[in-house]
Amino acid sequence: MNDWQQARQLQWLLGRGTWPDGTQDPLFPSGCVVICTPETIRDAARDLATPFALITIGPSTADEEEPSLEANSLDVHVVQHVEGGGELNQAAVIGGLRSGGAGASAGRGVFELCERVKALVGSLTGADGLPAVARVSGAPAAAAADGMRYAAARRVTIQVAGTRLRTYPAPRRLVLTPQGGGSLKADWVLPPNRYDRRRVVLRWAAGSTPPASATTGNDVVVAVGAVTATWTPGAGTVSVAVFETYDETGSGTDERSSDPRRDAYDTATVT
Repeated sequence: MNDWQQARQLQWLLGRGTWPDGTQDPLFPSGCVVICTPETIRDAARDLATPFALITIGPSTADEEEPSLEANSLDVHVVQHVEGGGELNQAAVIGGLRSGGAGASAGRGVFELCERVKALVGSLTGADGLPAVARVSGAPAAAAADGMRYAAARRVTIQVAGTRLRTYPAPRRLVLTPQGGGSLKADWVLPPNRYDRRRVVLRWAAGSTPPASATTGNDVVVAVGAVTATWTPGAGTVSVAVFETYDETGSGTDERSSDPRRDAYDTATVT
């Protein structure tokens, strides 16, 4: 993923983040994790409910040995408003009364919110769509939020390994197993869960050459979220390819198709 994709993935992950208190209350209100420029941070308090998180994309550094790779930096600016802490903003920093209940974000201080953000980032794996090397690199001291009374802000900086170009991972480990009677079973492993991942497309063709794209060959019906499918192509040599489609803009259509990878293709002799 490049920095543009990583910022969107981080936005999606934090927007789905919850508290691990058994209540599964959201970390941030709906629509309150926003990607912006540093110049617009001061305007956010006018438009967003608290707590909110603002993601800004920092500088990228190209890898000297492999130009297609980059080290990217993302900043998460967390802002919380909690009344009752007096003019010194103590409640906004360390928390006050939990007006929304024990598992809610309301009443928690900005340090506790950032603690949860750092925990979410620290638990990321490739299955979350961000590389496993994503790390929190620093979190400066809390400061009063510009233009907001009884509010505090803190920035969490995240260093992420990425690519110069956008990437669209394919399903992997495609395995074909003849079932007899002209039937064939395919199994695969899903790609990382992402904000734009849409559906698996399974295509097959007679012969030893698998379909080259998600729109060529013959289609196999695949259930949503499935990792296996069985169909009847008939006896003979059958080649299969599995793809993932991506919807980057929320159009509800297949806007992109996965990048090719060797273990997304397989050939079998069906009897």
